[in-house]
Amino acid sequence: MTTTPRPVSDTDILAFCGKLAAKNVAYFDKHYPNLSAPSFYPSKGGRKYVRIVRADNPGPGRSVQCFVERSTGLIWKAASWKSPATNFPRGSILESNRLTEGENIYGCIYGR
Repeated sequence: MTTTPRPVSDTDILAFCGKLAAKNVAYFDKHYPNLSAPSFYPSKGGRKYVRIVRADNPGPGRSVQCFVERSTGLIWKAASWKSPATNFPRGSILESNRLTEGENIYGCIYGR
């Protein structure tokens, strides 16, 4: 299902983080029952892109899961901590099947 791009709200982004967390909890419960699943949260700032951060639980480890474009809801793979790889989008947070096609527990799938 393809949706037309539209600006995304903070509620959309938090819902996307919740879906990421739920998918990771299910994966960790099945494959790593003695470990805690990571948590996900949007980083503050960023006029054009919102950084989605993956935080290890417990522990200080953090990494970028992906970037979400505010004006369209498109998901971009991270090129670094500060910027997305804008060669092509990996999908949209507005699509209902986003987490089954282009996003896995490790981040954005490289090819599509």
